[in-house]
Amino acid sequence: MGGGTSAIYNKGIRARALGISQFAYGVETYAENGSSQTFGAYNYAKGSSVPGNIVYGSNNLGTGGTCSNSDFVYGVSGVARNGRTTIGVYGDAAACPGGITWAGYFTGAVYGTSFGPSDASLKTNVQPLGSSISVIQQLEPKTYEYDVMGHPSMSLPTGSQAGLIANEVELILPHLVREAVQPAVLDSAGNVIIPAVEFKALNYAGLVPYLIGAIQEQNSRIDQLQAQLAQCCSTGATDSRSMQQGVGSSSTGLETDLRIIPNPVAANTQLRYTVGTPGRVRLEVSDGTGRVIEVLEESTRSTGEFTYEWNTQQLSAGTYYCTLFVNDEPLVKKAVKLNER
Repeated sequence: MGGGTSAIYNKGIRARALGISQFAYGVETYAENGSSQTFGAYNYAKGSSVPGNIVYGSNNLGTGGTCSNSDFVYGVSGVARNGRTTIGVYGDAAACPGGITWAGYFTGAVYGTSFGPSDASLKTNVQPLGSSISVIQQLEPKTYEYDVMGHPSMSLPTGSQAGLIANEVELILPHLVREAVQPAVLDSAGNVIIPAVEFKALNYAGLVPYLIGAIQEQNSRIDQLQAQLAQCCSTGATDSRSMQQGVGSSSTGLETDLRIIPNPVAANTQLRYTVGTPGRVRLEVSDGTGRVIEVLEESTRSTGEFTYEWNTQQLSAGTYYCTLFVNDEPLVKKAVKLNER
């Protein structure tokens, strides 16, 4: 215990380790088998009434001396094993009203968050992500406020927020959601002051590949539509085949085709299409910007003629594009919906 008010430094414990031995410990602590809680080291610091003072519960400095002699230097190393809830390093902070709160504050790069393992040598079974627009379209961003009063131990942010609900994302991208636990707050006797909180945590960074894929996919479709529109306008063609692309025929003589009946479309419209080459078929509708608004049908078809009953009652007046993909080859037709009188 330190001295009186005239002391410059008050130190609860000060330890120093010198020498060229393999391991040097300033302080080493060990605890085992506490009835309610077991602390290898427990530090508590309380600020004075002097404004602007700095309070450290624990202040650790690691320095390697010279860069050429020290391979690893740790200011703090936290290792935890075999608990029902296991946390290597746990940070909890609460500021005064109007203050700034960071449970963790880093001035250098942080491995595992801002940087993560992504080298090709670390990965196997690498495959293209596939269609991303259909995934992104299922996500429902929302605005909300956190229940701060109901969860006082979690230091939740206040005010209006925007994001996704992990429970909903789990139904679409389950690998981006995991179970998490906010540990219970106990008093010195081990009694629960604030119960533990179990909740679902969302890996927002994991959405980035889907967003990149969706943008690339959308831009590719916009480029296709713009090229087809430019060709249509430059030739002045107005027949039903003026916007076709990738049209092919099979040995049966059938030619891949798509017809919209009627057009301008009615509340109930038929999309009649012919598959000239057997394979994967997808029928989708885009708005005037090329944004896919609905995938009507996905299937595997043999050659032949097929009909899809298209209900357009929910569509507003405007220009739309119906695209028939046969083995990823698109065939586009323009559909117009007029204002109802």
